[in-house]
Amino acid sequence: MKQNKRETCGYTLNGVCIQVHNGMNDTGGVSDAITVLDGVSYIHERMCDLEFRVSLHSFFQVNVMAAERLYDLVANFIACHHFYLDIHLSVAIKKFGNVVVVYTCDIFLKKNKKKLKKDICCGTGGIGLCIAKKAYPHVTKLIGLEIVEDAVKDAKFNAELNGIYIYIYTCIVVSYIQSFC
Repeated sequence: MKQNKRETCGYTLNGVCIQVHNGMNDTGGVSDAITVLDGVSYIHERMCDLEFRVSLHSFFQVNVMAAERLYDLVANFIACHHFYLDIHLSVAIKKFGNVVVVYTCDIFLKKNKKKLKKDICCGTGGIGLCIAKKAYPHVTKLIGLEIVEDAVKDAKFNAELNGIYIYIYTCIVVSYIQSFC
């Protein structure tokens, strides 16, 4: 693809990828190989004055303006009231050929001097990094847990890209997340 054809109608084409999926449904999974035909297999997005790399299988908020507003509210609440986040995850696993993970996440704010924040199903690190940046120094350590390995790589990359070095991101099997908390 020539450079002059990468920009069309105000949009920039970052890459062209193909994913072959032989499953029963019409949705490719994280285990299906992706071939980059041209360019790169990720995009860059800005949120909360931070830059994020988002790979094809990584989770990122699609409504950036609403997410920024929500993260501002939570970060301000933490900073003003010295609260910390306690995030609990309920997991249901169903099997349809491959394992499909369905989860709900409950976030509780608790009064405490604890400065450790856990970001469960952290995706690219969006929630944790935005809140860590906005609520510093009330956040001194950030642990991100995620089942998608590409998302963990993105989260680590994004933390370093934005100069936030208080993180620990790890790829973890969903059944172990509750015991980790």
